[in-house]
Amino acid sequence: MIHILDYGMGNIASLKNALEFLGADVRITSKWTELKKSEKLIIPGVGSFTTAMDRLGQLDLIGAIKELPERKAPVLGICLGMQILADRGYEGGNTPGLGLVPGEVVPFVPESSELIPNVGFNEVEILPTAGDLFKEIASGSYFYFTHSYFFRTDSQGSVTGLAQNGTKFTASVQCEYAFGVQFHPEISQKKGLQLLRNFIEL
Repeated sequence: MIHILDYGMGNIASLKNALEFLGADVRITSKWTELKKSEKLIIPGVGSFTTAMDRLGQLDLIGAIKELPERKAPVLGICLGMQILADRGYEGGNTPGLGLVPGEVVPFVPESSELIPNVGFNEVEILPTAGDLFKEIASGSYFYFTHSYFFRTDSQGSVTGLAQNGTKFTASVQCEYAFGVQFHPEISQKKGLQLLRNFIEL
């Protein structure tokens, strides 16, 4: 059983279709009572950090989400869903995140070599810290990104993948049972499906 979190901030339909194509039993929820019993949770997300955290607070979901990794139930954040795993973000204001992965979410600094927002397929360098989420996915594989902010952390052991937009940035993270990918696996073709398959099999 995999729950997809519905808090009004993500493209749920394509993610649900991809998971069901892979044979997963998928439920969409916005109820803390269901999250507390969840075996696995995916947090999608498109939009601002502050709005996302405000929505989670209004739905009384923050505590239930934070409990999942504590009881070894894997959580996967996608795009904005990865960013709100951080301690803090600055998109829309200085806002506390879920605090599941050490770090903060900051804007790209405009330089001549960078495109903002970063949109399109980018090559991902998969690091030795990457575990089973990247099983059978070669370093240098391409995934689809669309974002203007990125996850910055001094805890290098939690970074599992890097990509480049002028300068290198964090493409994926993991801290125990909390996983995050800045890209969208549900629209990243075969490699994206393999990553979702790996999450199903964790």
